[in-house]
Amino acid sequence: MDLEPAVSTKTCCASCGIEESDDIKLKSCTACKLVRYCSVKCQREHRPKHTQECKKRAAELHDEILFRQLWVTSDVDSTKSVSTPFYATLIL
Repeated sequence: MDLEPAVSTKTCCASCGIEESDDIKLKSCTACKLVRYCSVKCQREHRPKHTQECKKRAAELHDEILFRQLWVTSDVDSTKSVSTPFYATLIL
């Protein structure tokens, strides 16, 4: 008995549904990284449907980055001189 996976492993454009291939390279939404598009036209067409979820995920990503920054700074021993600038110690 051969079972198909519940979620497709293929990546497709969130607007038109075209699958990624050697000829078609999909680009991720730069804000949320959740969806991918084959063209700027598809991204613009899908934007009204995507905006609310995108803002939510972008805020989550921002919070994750801030959490990592706090975690890194709490590990730095405040009694020692640090020659590396703070921004160079961030884990991204």
